[in-house]
Amino acid sequence: MKKLYKRKDLNMELNLTSLMDMFTILLFFFLTSYSFEGVFMRIEEGIDLPYSKSRIPISERSYIAIGKDKITIENISYSITGKDDVEILKHLKEIKSKGVNYIVIQADRDLQFYRIRNYIRLAVQAGFPKPFLAVVPR
Repeated sequence: MKKLYKRKDLNMELNLTSLMDMFTILLFFFLTSYSFEGVFMRIEEGIDLPYSKSRIPISERSYIAIGKDKITIENISYSITGKDDVEILKHLKEIKSKGVNYIVIQADRDLQFYRIRNYIRLAVQAGFPKPFLAVVPR
């Protein structure tokens, strides 16, 4: 009877070779897809950006700079009074037609939001569904 219920040796081994191959492939994939470049943002003269705790990186380099007295898009200045809104919309549509997907709005921190809101609306009308606001991280 003892021979029928003889306990077998249960030594099991785990083959780690395939697991190490998989981790190596994942490591190379993540290293090749990661971007080590930072984004260089040129802040327009006369604009004092607000502070924020947000740390979302911006990947595109097209900017609208809204100052106290003028708006600058790609080194072209427009009036902040609202008279140049049609030209600003045309300019933003040209930028969108070049294949730019995101736009960053640099606005002086002392401006009232209703002034900035108009240009956010123009950016959305031009085809930028989610314009970003540039801030200085704390």
